[in-house]
Amino acid sequence: MRRVLFAAICFFLLFFPSCAGKPNRATVMETRMLEDGLELISGRNSAGRIVWMGLRSRTSASSLRLTPSDPVFDEEHLLSNHHGDDFQDPDVMAGLTGSPHYPVRLRSGRPQDVLGLFRVDGMTISSPNLHHDAVGFTSDQTPVLLRPKDQKNWIGDGVAGFYAILQNGIPVRPVPTRDAVSAVGWSADEEFIILLVSRGRSGTGFSYNEAGGLMKNLGADQALAMDGGGSARLTWRDGDEIRSFPADRFYRAVPNRLLLAR
Repeated sequence: MRRVLFAAICFFLLFFPSCAGKPNRATVMETRMLEDGLELISGRNSAGRIVWMGLRSRTSASSLRLTPSDPVFDEEHLLSNHHGDDFQDPDVMAGLTGSPHYPVRLRSGRPQDVLGLFRVDGMTISSPNLHHDAVGFTSDQTPVLLRPKDQKNWIGDGVAGFYAILQNGIPVRPVPTRDAVSAVGWSADEEFIILLVSRGRSGTGFSYNEAGGLMKNLGADQALAMDGGGSARLTWRDGDEIRSFPADRFYRAVPNRLLLAR
């Protein structure tokens, strides 16, 4: 009887994984100030497990700005911990995995190419395409949501994600598939920047529509889903410690990051 019950449970978890990943089970939200203007936020499900985590920065209070990382192409940097040497700079407070990219063979070096716009410090690493939305940066590092039609004539820095998930306060990507999602968002008055990662895997986690709704609840007016799935990771400075979510030992090679820095 125990074997039959065990087999039934395994079958249920294998073929109905989305039941465990719905964000409406994140019934408890917790907040903690890391420093003036920088807030760590998380959501737990009914079992007490953290299912999403984010950082909300009040830009006027903390003088923190979001910026794309400089491109670094050496294998050690990309395959070590998503953020390499970024946190050796004491002004860097957080990092979020950046652009989606073509598949890379296990530990074979840098990803083959970024999918969509990637421009930093006046250098174009990857040109815009007709499929991926992006976050652009003005001269004072203010984020701007760039749809594909807006990217052709954009001359500032910019990093493509997958798709816009929140535009003018309305979730705009009603795709039902759930997975781990990493996203960046900001408020209409540019007072808040939000970095968000949900835990998950194919079939569990958040859909883009659900992630957009969560971003809205956290105060964002615009939001963009960045590199997700197994690459989704948020890293931040917590006193003298560098922490990340998901907090596991496995990392993916990524071509760029979004950094929250002074």
